Amino acid sequence: MDLGLKTVKKRKNVYIWRQQKNIQVFYVGKLCKDENLKKGTIKIFEKKRFRGNKII
Repeated sequence: MDLGLKTVKKRKNVYIWRQQKNIQVFYVGKLCKDENLKKGTIKIFEKKRFRGNKII
């Protein structure tokens, strides 16, 4: 899954964010080891949207 996002890895959680006009979309995901895929896939379990510092 490639969303064209910047990823920041911290421990086991993966933080992904993307600028969308003036809304900042922020995903929190976990790296899941997939046996079929050699690379770990990111399972997103939380999505937050920010406009400035306010959560939408």
